[in-house]
Amino acid sequence: MPVIDRESCIHFKTDQCGLCGKVCQAGAIDYEQSEETVQLKVGSVVLTPGFEAFDATRRGEFGFGYAPNVVSNVQFERMLSASGPHAGTYPPPQRW
Repeated sequence: MPVIDRESCIHFKTDQCGLCGKVCQAGAIDYEQSEETVQLKVGSVVLTPGFEAFDATRRGEFGFGYAPNVVSNVQFERMLSASGPHAGTYPPPQRW
């Protein structure tokens, strides 16, 4: 997902440049688009745990740290571990 930092982008500061839009082969750059928050009800989840630890705080667009159901790959692996805090199940078993 392309993301433009409006505070650093020359196009938004001076209405000049526009190089990103010219070189993007996918045509994904739309300078007229504005940021919006959309709430979705979903019936599935996409998991991309990867093979190495990943610092999710470096990529704000993933929602880690502010979206309640976004976890890092290390947290997810620990949640599903049979010896982990949730005994290998998610959601965690009810404890009374």
